[in-house]
Amino acid sequence: MVGNVVTIAVKTGEQYTGVLSGASLPNANTDGPSFVLKMTRKISAAPGQTNGQPENAGEYVGYGGDHAMAFGLKDISDVSVSELSLDKVSVKNNMNGKRAGLFTVSNHRLT
Repeated sequence: MVGNVVTIAVKTGEQYTGVLSGASLPNANTDGPSFVLKMTRKISAAPGQTNGQPENAGEYVGYGGDHAMAFGLKDISDVSVSELSLDKVSVKNNMNGKRAGLFTVSNHRLT
């Protein structure tokens, strides 16, 4: 999913969209697992804001030139991937160039 455009909804009701850059596992510097978006845009506001649209709707938010934002797993209510394409997925060949399959004893003669 890295490199795909995703939309993240947080528990406050706000929604953000951007390119999934990666995910991180918990460590000493974080509260838990998180997703990182780059080129992040806020696309909807929390309930109760005027007209349901944030003041900066459609504008880039986040930090740095790549507008990065990290979203903790405990704060996320939904993650959706727009236009996820599985045609990029390929079956890798094994060492001798044949497709890897289920190995059974009947595939080989015992000597």
